[in-house]
Amino acid sequence: MVYFGSMKTTIAVAALLSWSCALGAQMTRCDSSALRTPIGVQVDTLRVLLRRADLVAPLPSQWALLALDEVRRNFAMPTALAFSAYVSGRTAGEAVTTAHASLLFDALADGDVRVRGMLARSGSDALDAALAAAVRLAGAQRAFAPLPTNSGRSLPLVAAVMFWQGDSLRAGMDLAELQLPRYRDFVALPQDSSTSNDEMGSVVQAIAMFDDRGRVLPETVDFFSVTDPNFARQLVRRTSSVTIIPVRIAGCAVPTLRRIVMLPPRD
Repeated sequence: MVYFGSMKTTIAVAALLSWSCALGAQMTRCDSSALRTPIGVQVDTLRVLLRRADLVAPLPSQWALLALDEVRRNFAMPTALAFSAYVSGRTAGEAVTTAHASLLFDALADGDVRVRGMLARSGSDALDAALAAAVRLAGAQRAFAPLPTNSGRSLPLVAAVMFWQGDSLRAGMDLAELQLPRYRDFVALPQDSSTSNDEMGSVVQAIAMFDDRGRVLPETVDFFSVTDPNFARQLVRRTSSVTIIPVRIAGCAVPTLRRIVMLPPRD
């Protein structure tokens, strides 16, 4: 979890410093062979989700599930998937590969779609292409008609694939169980102790990939909670200048997928 001060762009500096000192004692020389040699697999479920682009309210549940079912049926899982980001595994001290991708499109009144492009790239071209193709094929089958009441001639939507459940604004459906490679000696930034309280008052929550130098990759940023669009725009502008201490596997810095929370002003 990475925290942004809404007006000062701070990132839990004290936590980073204390973690950096602790990491110094644990740091080992990069064992690149460990990144080529998984110790096993973790089975996880890849899901497809659908939400309004404006994140204002949930979609009508029955309509969303019918549309999602068509996207799911048209999703052709790539035969060879290699994900470039890592997250904590279910076992302490281990990591697994992961991915998250989202596509922005307009559902039209006749049920077809107008794809605007990838909102957040996964780092896997095959996965991104499969998502876009599934949405286009569902649109060709008029999966989005009729639109929900009061949608007008088109409805901006975001379809996403990810390994987590989503939230109350997203309808979701399982795509497939995948075997994700597991790696040892995972060292990551600890979660701040005030996470739950801060999240309840947060203005913007997003997910993004950080590279192996700890820098945000802007093309991977995707929002899942926005109560103030102005703060969302600030987050996008500021991510390019933000750097965190990268996570490590077997001493090697690796890309990671992280949630970003932008906090409201403090009185």
